[in-house]
Amino acid sequence: MTPIEDNAPSAIATPEEINALRDVLKFGKSEVATFIRADGEPDFRALIIALYARASTTLQALVLLVENGYGQQAMILNRAVFELLVDAYWIDANRDLAAERFVQHARFQQHLQREGLAPYADRLDLQIPEERLGKTELTELRKLYRRSAGSWTGRSVKERVENIIESFDEEFDREQLRTLHDIVYRLDNQELHPSPWSLKRVLRRVPFESAGEMLQFRIAPEPELGPHAVRCGWWMYLQVLHLLIDLFEAPLEDALDRLREEAPWARSQ
Repeated sequence: MTPIEDNAPSAIATPEEINALRDVLKFGKSEVATFIRADGEPDFRALIIALYARASTTLQALVLLVENGYGQQAMILNRAVFELLVDAYWIDANRDLAAERFVQHARFQQHLQREGLAPYADRLDLQIPEERLGKTELTELRKLYRRSAGSWTGRSVKERVENIIESFDEEFDREQLRTLHDIVYRLDNQELHPSPWSLKRVLRRVPFESAGEMLQFRIAPEPELGPHAVRCGWWMYLQVLHLLIDLFEAPLEDALDRLREEAPWARSQ
């Protein structure tokens, strides 16, 4: 078994494509963020602001990965950004329920953490609080979050997507959301977890000497996946900014539209 020789360029995504993502990130920080208000009692807006902040830093990391050729790892971050986008719109569409579910899930996670740490309390010299959830509440929470694959919303990704689809004004954006969920999100999941899709790209059989085959493996970045990550990340962040602009009534829709129109892939359509 031998390593595969890798002669791929350090980056496939063009500087123009990467700069399009940088531009919306800069716009979010320098323009949209100035209209964000968190005055008064915390409400559903606080959750959306937190998701926006996470999306911003995650996409900043994605840019660094793509610039250095790590397209596969950028795809993994895209998966996280997709869920941040979906959750932000789900919160806006289910404001009271979102606040309730967030507290429920926090209580449930605290319970699970106490259970998980209990066997190690003596070894790690930990003081585990005695507080426990009631049997009935715990049974209900386990059922709720088992069916949602652990999401704090109590809804699966597919259910959340269906719930928010009408929040997007343009049919093009609704189709983009469906495509991201049905195709891209699944591929991103296969990059995150060991799967035939991801593992087969690091292995190949080649003829060996006069007979037989030799197995080669590749230890190298996959820059060819970079454009996929950049374009998806750009669209998702654009939608997050649109939600914030609408939520805080910021007069920035025209400026956001210009960023959309100036993207290299938009001009090529």
